[in-house]
Amino acid sequence: MDGRRGLIPSNFVERVSDDDLVTFLPPEFSDLSQSSHQERSFPSASMSSGEKSETSASSLPSRLEGDQEELGDHTAVPYPRKLTLIRQLAKSIVMGWDSPLLPAGCADIQSYNIYVDSELHHSVPGGSQTKAVIEDLDLKKKAYRISVQSVTVKGSSDKLRCTLCVGQDFCLAPTLLEIRSITAISAEIVWLPCNSNYTHAVYLNEEECDMIKAGVYWYTFRNLLPNTSYVARVEVQPPRTLWELSPERREQKTAVIHFTTPLAGAPDAPLDVQIEPGPSAGILVISWLPVTIDAGGSSNGVRVTGYAVYADGQKVMEVTSPTAGSVLVDLSQ
Repeated sequence: MDGRRGLIPSNFVERVSDDDLVTFLPPEFSDLSQSSHQERSFPSASMSSGEKSETSASSLPSRLEGDQEELGDHTAVPYPRKLTLIRQLAKSIVMGWDSPLLPAGCADIQSYNIYVDSELHHSVPGGSQTKAVIEDLDLKKKAYRISVQSVTVKGSSDKLRCTLCVGQDFCLAPTLLEIRSITAISAEIVWLPCNSNYTHAVYLNEEECDMIKAGVYWYTFRNLLPNTSYVARVEVQPPRTLWELSPERREQKTAVIHFTTPLAGAPDAPLDVQIEPGPSAGILVISWLPVTIDAGGSSNGVRVTGYAVYADGQKVMEVTSPTAGSVLVDLSQ
């Protein structure tokens, strides 16, 4: 129980209960267990490949932070990292994690919320304490999703960026793969990871597009064709230590979704049109915010070649540049 490994003669082995085992835990674990123990039950989270997970599609965040690290982003609360199952017993587990990477000027971590499935189990104070004991789990019959969320005065982190599944027969493959948003030329997918420490390979029509780093569970396909069918596949890349699992479990690595991009529509309209006096009498400056175009110069699947300027319904000028933002117009026109 103190971390040493070796063989023990059977006459020295005796089965003990989880309650008795708490007395053998290191002092910091024992304190965690006493402070976090709550007499409550949790809904089971079936993670087998043929069943839905405990998190509904609607519970996935509607606004994604992007796939860059938040070291320079003060709008997103930094999330805990490297969530690890330290010890698993019959009805309890000991979890550990690394503190978030805090950029300069970021608010301190006040506490960590520990979730079992979608229920808040308990909270632990921030600081050096990055371990927790979770009790009252039926690990031999059910699978559970454990998530850790950092809490600051500015809000809480995305708990799906620090999560993993434990228990009986959970699925390694990402679940709840869905289309978050789609246009004629792009599609964003999002999924529920089995373990936020794992990377994921993303494929489109069986061609690998990218390797998604740990802690990210979304991807955007770009430069697609309008009104075209695609097959997206997300494959988890677990560590080699999973050789201990059965071959069937190891093969549960992939989630697939079919989608079709819509027909190309009209390009987006320019925004914030303004009219100001020009550099001389009889001249006006008409300015606008150009539409956002992709690398191919398209908006909503349609190539933008320029802008037409109208006055009282009549076209008075045409600007042949998709990035132009202003033009001079003679009042005589």
